[in-house]
Amino acid sequence: MATTENDAGNAADHWTDDDFTPSPRVALHENQKLCKKNLESVVWCVPLEIWQSNVCMGSGLFVGAEVPAGREIYHVNPTMHVLDAGNASICSHCLTDTQEVMGGASKANLETKACASCRVARFCSKKCQKTAWHRYHKDECKILQRAPGMMAQNLMTHRLIFWQQRGFIETSLAESLMCLEDHFDEYSKDPDRATELMDMAMAVREATGSRVSLKVPWRLGPALRTNCVPLRSPSKRDPVGYAFDVVTAMINHSCDPNAHVFFEGDQLRVRSLKKIAAGEEITVSYTPPMLNVASRKVLLDHQYFFDCYCNRCRTELKEQCDLLGDTKQLRALQQARGEILALMNSAVRASKYRGVNPDYENLANVETKLRTILAGPFSPNKSWPESMEPLPCARLSLGMLYLAQGLPVPALRNVLKGALFNSRKDGPEFVNEMMDVVTVLMVAGSLPPEAPAFEDKSFPSVEDIRTVTYGYLLETAHKAAAAFGYDAEYAKGVIDMMSVMAAKKPGPEPGSKEFMGEYGPAQRKMLAWVGVPEENGIVITNAQK
Repeated sequence: MATTENDAGNAADHWTDDDFTPSPRVALHENQKLCKKNLESVVWCVPLEIWQSNVCMGSGLFVGAEVPAGREIYHVNPTMHVLDAGNASICSHCLTDTQEVMGGASKANLETKACASCRVARFCSKKCQKTAWHRYHKDECKILQRAPGMMAQNLMTHRLIFWQQRGFIETSLAESLMCLEDHFDEYSKDPDRATELMDMAMAVREATGSRVSLKVPWRLGPALRTNCVPLRSPSKRDPVGYAFDVVTAMINHSCDPNAHVFFEGDQLRVRSLKKIAAGEEITVSYTPPMLNVASRKVLLDHQYFFDCYCNRCRTELKEQCDLLGDTKQLRALQQARGEILALMNSAVRASKYRGVNPDYENLANVETKLRTILAGPFSPNKSWPESMEPLPCARLSLGMLYLAQGLPVPALRNVLKGALFNSRKDGPEFVNEMMDVVTVLMVAGSLPPEAPAFEDKSFPSVEDIRTVTYGYLLETAHKAAAAFGYDAEYAKGVIDMMSVMAAKKPGPEPGSKEFMGEYGPAQRKMLAWVGVPEENGIVITNAQK
C-alpha cells in the first residue's frame, strides 16, 4: 500500500534523495507492476486498471466491469491532504466540518481551535492535534508561522520532503511520483512561473535542510499542482483545499465527465455520474461544470496546459457562434461574462459589508445592471439565453441575496430561473442548487395569506408552493443519494429532512399517485408565474405510477 497520513512511518522501503534522478518520465501505465501496487491502496467496487489514456497522451484509469449511474467506483484515504489558509471550521487532520448541519452526529459542542504556534492549522480535538503533530505538523508549524498564506500544493511539497527525510516514503510511492506529468518545461518557459517555482524550491530547501537537492522540489512542486484534486465536501460548492492520491491522479479530464470526486470525512470517494461501460475510461471535470466553454478553456490551459476539444466544447462554441451570428462577437461575449461575475462579486461583498457600497446593496439596481450587461453582445432581436452561463449562477446568487434581505418573492423568481433553466438535472451541483431552491420555497411557503405577493393572481398559492417544495425536496433527496451515496452524511441529512417534512405533511404522501396528481398542476402554475417552460420543470423520478 502507498504510504498515507494514517500509516506514515510504517514503510519498510524508504525513498532517499539519491533515488530521485531527473531521468525521462515514464508513464505509469508502462509499469504494470507499479500500477497494481498502487491499485492495492484503494477499496474498489469494480475492478480497476491503469492503461494508456484515450483522452490524452499519458495514463488513464479504466473500469473492468460496467458501472451503473450513481454508484461508487472506489474510495481511498489519500496520501495527504492540506486545507487552504483561512479555513475556520474544518479540522486540518480529520476534515470534520464543525459548521456542517446536514446529517451526522450533533456538532453543537464541537469547534476547531487554531494551533497556538502557527495559528493556521486547526483541530477539532486534542487527539487530532496530537496525531497531526507527530505525523506532519511538527515539521510544518514553523513554516506556517513564517508563511501563513502558503498555497496548499506548496505545503504538500514541504510535507513530502519532510517525509522523505524521516523515511516515511515507500519506494513504490517515490517511483509513482516520478511517473506523474509535471509540466516542468511549461513552467520553466514562463518567466513568472519559473520565478515562482524557484522561490518555492528555495523555500523548501531552506525549511527542510540545505542538503536537499533543488531538483526534488523543482519536479515535485509542479507535479503536485497538476495531479492533486480539489478538496470538496458534498455540501460545499468551492474547494477548501487539495489532496493527493496516485490512483486518483490517473483520472483524466472531460467537460462532460462520467464520474466525480468528493470527500466524506478524510476519505476520497469516486462515484459515477452516468453509466460507464466495461473497459471505459473514468473521467472527471477539472473545472467547475457550470463554467462556460471559454472560461473552461482558459482555466485548463493555464493550470493544466492543454486545450479541450470534447463534444460539449464544440457544441457550446457552435451554439454561441450561431447565436451571435459573428465569431468576432465571441470576445464581447466573454467580456460580458466577466462583467456579470464582477457585478455579482460586488453585490456579495456589499451584502457582507453593509454601508460600503450602498448601490450594490439595492438588488433591484443590481438586476438593472445585469440586464444592461446581458443585452450588450447581442443584436436587438436576440437576447442572452437563460440557460447560458454565467447567468444561471448569477440568478441563484441573486436569489440567495434577496432571501438574506427578507424578500422571498424576488428570491424565488431568481432561484427558480437559475436552477430550472440549467440543463443539468443531476450530479452534485444540481443537488446543491436545488437545496437553495428548497430553502427559498420553504420561506415563501410560510408567507401569511395577507402578504402582498398573493395580490398577484398569477402567483402560486401557499398550498401550491408547499406541494412543489415537497416534490422538489423528494427529487433532491433521490439525486443526493445517487450523487454521494446513501451512507454519505450530507445525503443522509437531505433524506432525513425529507422524512421529517413528509411525516408532518397533511394529505397524500410525497411520491404517491395522489400526491403526483397535486404536484403536476402546482408546478405548472409556479412555472407559468416565473416564466419557465414546463419542459424545464422537475420530474420526480421515483414517484409511484
